[in-house]
Amino acid sequence: LALGLAMVLGNGYAIYKMAWVYINLQQDREAVSQFVQVIQYAANNPDARIARPLARQARSASEVPT
Repeated sequence: LALGLAMVLGNGYAIYKMAWVYINLQQDREAVSQFVQVIQYAANNPDARIARPLARQARSASEVPT
């Protein structure tokens, strides 16, 4: 089931989740790097069903509070 879900969602989702792992480890630079990769994934895979929502969430999550 997990492999099937990964095939449907693609690598973008895995990268997005890794960004949150880095956030939880308080490794902000790595997290932002992963979020940038998610945005790049979405740009390179516009037909992927999850690409736009992931990019939107990655942009939101990677904003630095002022």
